[in-house]
Amino acid sequence: MMPASNFHVNPAPLPFIPSSVTPIAQLPGGSAQHSEKMPPPPPLPNVAPPPFTPLDMPPPPPLPISQPPSVPPPPNSPPPAQPIADSSDLQKPSSHPRWQGFLAKSSLNYCRVYANRVELDACRYENAVSEPAEWPEKLDVTKRTDFQHVKTTFSNTPPSKREVCRLLPCSDGDQKGFQDFISYLINRECAGVIRIPAVNSMWTRLLFILPPTPDACGMLALPPHPSDCMIVVILPRETTVEAT
Repeated sequence: MMPASNFHVNPAPLPFIPSSVTPIAQLPGGSAQHSEKMPPPPPLPNVAPPPFTPLDMPPPPPLPISQPPSVPPPPNSPPPAQPIADSSDLQKPSSHPRWQGFLAKSSLNYCRVYANRVELDACRYENAVSEPAEWPEKLDVTKRTDFQHVKTTFSNTPPSKREVCRLLPCSDGDQKGFQDFISYLINRECAGVIRIPAVNSMWTRLLFILPPTPDACGMLALPPHPSDCMIVVILPRETTVEAT
C-alpha cells in the first residue's frame, strides 16, 4: 500500500460544452411576447438614388466658345480718317469712262484715249444724250482747220446744240503718242476734225480736237488745262463749214 500523500490524480479535461442559446421561439411567452418588448427600427433617410447614366451614351459635346460682343466706339470719338485722294488721280481714267478708243491721224494710231464730258452751262444738249454719244471706236483725224474757224462756228451755234469733252491718255504707255499728237496740232496751229454721221436720235456732228492752249481755254471760259489733256468741241454739221 502506497502512501496517500504522494499520489496525484490529474483529472481529465472536461469536454467544451457551449453555452446553450435558446431560440426566441422556445423562450417562455413565445415570440409574440418578445416582439412587443423590442422597439421598432428607425426609419431609413429619404435619399434620392443617383441619376442613371447609360454607359453606352457618348459624352455631351462641349459648349461653343462665345465670341466677345463688339463694343461700339464712344459717342464722342472722332470718325475714322479717310484717305485723301491725290490731285493727280483726277486726271486718271475712271473705271467706267464714257468713251474709250484709239486716236489716229490718217488711219495711223497714235495712242488710246478716253473721253469725258466737261460740265458747262453754256454747252448742254436739251433733248439728246450728252456727249460722248455714239462715237466710233477710233477717232481718225483726216482733216484739219484753223482755230479762228472753230471759234467763229462755236459762237454761231446755240448752246443747246454744242458740248465740250476732254481727251486723256488711257495709260502711261499712251503718253508719248498723246504728246506727239498735241505737238502736231500746236506746230500746225490747227484743230483736228472728225465727222460723225447721224446715229439714232443724234444728228451729224463734227468733232474739233484742240490742244490745251490759253486761246482754246479762253474761248470756252475754262481754267487752264494740264498738258496731258486735249479739248474736243462738238458742233452740229449744218452750222459748220466743211474743213479742208
